[in-house]
This record gives sequence, C-alpha cells and structure tokens, in this order.
Amino acid sequence: MNDIREQIKTALESKTCFGLLNTLGYHSHRTGLNFANLADFREVFPIETDEFAAVPQLLFQLTWEDLFASSEGPKPVDNTIMESYLFFAIELKQSHYSRTALAKLTRDLNQFAN
Repeated sequence: MNDIREQIKTALESKTCFGLLNTLGYHSHRTGLNFANLADFREVFPIETDEFAAVPQLLFQLTWEDLFASSEGPKPVDNTIMESYLFFAIELKQSHYSRTALAKLTRDLNQFAN
C-alpha cells in the first residue's frame, strides 16, 4: 500500500498529469488535440466563460477499450454508459476558486462532451 502512495506522491511532485494518470493505471495512445486559439476551442466546446487564462488543451482520451480491455465492459454512471473520458489541461485566471465555481466550470464543459 505504501508503494502506491509513494508512486502517487512522486507523480504529483513531478507536476505532470501523465505521470499521475499512468501511476493510477490510465494509459491511452489518443493524445494531443491542440487548439490554436480560444475561438477554435469554442467551436468544439461552446462553453461561455471568461475564466480561461489560456486555450484549454486536450491532453488525451480514454476510451472503453483503454479502460476495460480485461473486463466485461463499462459500468453505468448515473444510469449512463460512459464510453470515453477526455482529460484537459485548463489554465484559469485566478489562483483560487471555490469548489462550487470549479464544479460549475466542469459541468459547463461536460455538457458539450456528450
């Protein structure tokens, strides 16, 4: 148990999302869709916010095959089958946000990912 905790701690200290996600067992070859500007990003994800300090970048996508290669398939989450997860790097303008504000930004982004 301590070994995985040390691996997670090391991954967090490295400040790279890929290290942490790989430590947690998430791997995908679907990476790197970069948007040239915020207008391009909003064509795909028409979220209305002015909280972005930079253009959000899609880091990678985990699909059904990536997550459940050795099992019987995806499990329902809130009565919905999730077949793909998108991981973004999003730099925000402020250094601190309430959990409520972050949850709203997440919900706003998620509504366009369906």
